[in-house]
Amino acid sequence: MTEEKVILKQSKEQKRKFNGNVFEQAKKSGWIKEFSKGQYFYDNNYTSLARKIENILIKKVAIKLGFTEYLFPKLIPIEIMEKMGYLEPLGHTVYYVGDNGTKPEYVLAPAQCEPVYWFNANKILNANQLPQLMLDRSGYTYRKENQNNTPESIHRSKEFLKIELTYLGTPKQVEDVRQQLLKKSLNVLDKVFEMDWTVEANGNPFYLIGKQKDNSYPKISKYRIKSGTPKERTANNLINEQRFELVSINSHGPHFTNTFNIKESKGKQLWTGCAGFGLNLWCAAFLAQHGFNEKDWPKALQ
Repeated sequence: MTEEKVILKQSKEQKRKFNGNVFEQAKKSGWIKEFSKGQYFYDNNYTSLARKIENILIKKVAIKLGFTEYLFPKLIPIEIMEKMGYLEPLGHTVYYVGDNGTKPEYVLAPAQCEPVYWFNANKILNANQLPQLMLDRSGYTYRKENQNNTPESIHRSKEFLKIELTYLGTPKQVEDVRQQLLKKSLNVLDKVFEMDWTVEANGNPFYLIGKQKDNSYPKISKYRIKSGTPKERTANNLINEQRFELVSINSHGPHFTNTFNIKESKGKQLWTGCAGFGLNLWCAAFLAQHGFNEKDWPKALQ
């Protein structure tokens, strides 16, 4: 099942202070060094920028909306992955972990939100417990992304840092959280990071493969915020390697609440959703916009 992409909106063009290849410049400057294919060692400059970006996103997006921090496990039992419906369509994208060469019992967390559904399994939640808003930033996420079929690039990291936000509530609550996440993320991009962006709507998520999408699911299941705008990229002769996915803001509908038997005390339907902010790519996109000279950066990042 393929994803349909529709551009919903894009930013006014901000001043671009760097027109080279950000990945090549980062390597040349020593900010990153390839450890193995798809893995990178990030020096103190890149790390410092990542932490500044992380703190701003936590403060101005997550905390503003009421998210509180948890520590999610990153070694996920295979039975949870199977129950989620993840392994059948996307089993080739995960890293399997076994004990002493035995049959794999776990995978390294490929999405980061997996433990939330186990945490809420078979619960009956009261209205005063909703919406449930969880934040995790406790470690790497691991995923194979066509390593053998793409050029060398930070786009295709095997492990990457991510702020993961998960939300559980009534359909209206989940959609309200999603819209506020979208609004606040764009506001931060405009006013704090001074970056160009494009919002795409994507349909047909992987967990609906082989299922009939009906009215119990959202019409738009995923928003993607990407750096750059089509017009700006054409004018500056920028290639796709200079465009980075910054945020994926998702609504799962009732898929996980049905699968994990998560209920509301008065019988109201419950949905879940998640949003991932990839910090490695936020750094790359910021550098592609503002360059490597800190004096040229917006004040909040200096």
